[in-house]
Amino acid sequence: MSVFALVSAVAGFVKIRYIVEKAVIDNLVFRLHYRVTTALLFLCCILVTANNLIGDPISCITDGGVPGHVINTFCWITYTFTLPGVQGDPGTAVAHPGVAPATPDEEKRYHAYYQWVPFMLFFQGVLFYVPHFLWKNWEDGKIRALTDGLRGNNVVVGVAKTDKTTRLVQYIVDTLHRNNVYASCYYLCELLNFINVIGNMFLIDSFLGGSFMTYGTDVLRFSSLNQEQRNDPMVTIFPRVTKCTFHKYG
Repeated sequence: MSVFALVSAVAGFVKIRYIVEKAVIDNLVFRLHYRVTTALLFLCCILVTANNLIGDPISCITDGGVPGHVINTFCWITYTFTLPGVQGDPGTAVAHPGVAPATPDEEKRYHAYYQWVPFMLFFQGVLFYVPHFLWKNWEDGKIRALTDGLRGNNVVVGVAKTDKTTRLVQYIVDTLHRNNVYASCYYLCELLNFINVIGNMFLIDSFLGGSFMTYGTDVLRFSSLNQEQRNDPMVTIFPRVTKCTFHKYG
């Protein structure tokens, strides 16, 4: 299956319709949550998992004594690590930030979340879609039924339109203050959207080992330092070069 085919599967979330053709049961921000945000998260999930079509997730440098694919698989499933206490100029004092010969008591920072990134992206996409799924089922086509014939290209005219409008107004008057449960369900889904945004911030922070909340300030601090003193926070959180211990016998 090509990357294009995988991405096309996500395109259904971003549906372009004339707003007059469809009964609108939510607001613009609500739709951004379950259409744009969910689509972007699922798209990123597909791109990350399609490593066989784009490239290998890891490539180890070895002495050739063990086949490369064996080392790559071992390091990928057993986690790699860096040495946060190692300081020095990359290329001279150290091979790369956090990459240098380690002593037995050296602090190690394991990067175990790489393998779980696709699952996390998929889980986040589901979280942002759940409020819409709940509201769509609770709403159960009520707005569509009420506005049938009063929207889109099939708008009735003349006496029929007046009759439908009159009945709609009369229904609203007759059911005034009797749709509290309906409104409460909508407000609950809006609250879930808000909780999703805030909760995902803490979820990502926990997933990245507490580095997400301070990432913005770390970047600002990084940009204000001299070139010789800079330590890219992105490299710290998502290192491009890491270490792996492989024991070989015989």
